[in-house]
Amino acid sequence: MIDVSVSSPSHMKKRITKQKYAMDLAHFCIKKLMPKMTSLDINIEFMTGLYTEDEIYGACFPCTDAKNPREFQIQIDSKLPLRRMLETVAHEMVHVKQYARNELQRGSEFKLEGTTVLTKTYDLWKGKRYNIEYWDSPWEIEAHGREVGLFIRWAEESGHSHKAWTYIKEQE
Repeated sequence: MIDVSVSSPSHMKKRITKQKYAMDLAHFCIKKLMPKMTSLDINIEFMTGLYTEDEIYGACFPCTDAKNPREFQIQIDSKLPLRRMLETVAHEMVHVKQYARNELQRGSEFKLEGTTVLTKTYDLWKGKRYNIEYWDSPWEIEAHGREVGLFIRWAEESGHSHKAWTYIKEQE
């Protein structure tokens, strides 16, 4: 069964509309990125302060350490403009696909130094260990490369492409 839920702070402007768009886009991404997947449980949570505190628009976490996880938590900054917010949902859905297909894995190493246990995390992409800059990582290259296309195709197929918020505003 495919289950997508969305939660957001009660003070978020246009909360119900944003929740509906996020859920619709998540289902669209599942259809495009994982059409044969029959079991997924995704919770999208809009949060305040992700960008101001951590300088990120969103994040995706598998809820288990399973090899091919099926439960995910996505966090999205609730203060983002609507288009950027939905592009971020699409970006994080690419990461859901990567985890669910076992393309991306997060690992941990533990090292004892005296009485202190140090934890170091690392990323595995298609079985190869990486410790590289964010923008150079293949999983981020794929996610950034697909987020806009997924958003545009969703906007066109769902009848939103004519709305002003779907356009990129040029800077003067």
